[in-house]
Amino acid sequence: GKQTAGDSDDPFLGMTAVDLTSLITGKVESFDEWLPLTGTEYSRGKVRLVCEYEATDPPPRFGDTLRFTSYCNPADLYPVPPGGTYVVKEVDGNNVVLEFKSPEGWLCTFSGHRNMFVCEKRHQGAIESYQQE
Repeated sequence: GKQTAGDSDDPFLGMTAVDLTSLITGKVESFDEWLPLTGTEYSRGKVRLVCEYEATDPPPRFGDTLRFTSYCNPADLYPVPPGGTYVVKEVDGNNVVLEFKSPEGWLCTFSGHRNMFVCEKRHQGAIESYQQE
């Protein structure tokens, strides 16, 4: 049969698509699936993809101000308002307990995986502030 070229001189076996959102947001610890190859008339195989994700940002800590990453689906976050910022009240491994004030003025808390958030402002304790001076 006719050989199709990909991005290199290697034979093109096919292509696949994968949604890693659940991995990146911490809903799952790792991804391990066989994915079908498509893209050629002879694509009948599968490729196994195994991966893990570890954020490069330092973990959040008490007092940090966080916001959701763009990977988070607002429907999954309800009733937490997706566009807000939240203050870290507790960190337990990869789980973060955050606090925000509702439009009605209520103090609300919720928890989520640390990969769901990006740090908007790092909290500096008194000792850290003194060391910088």
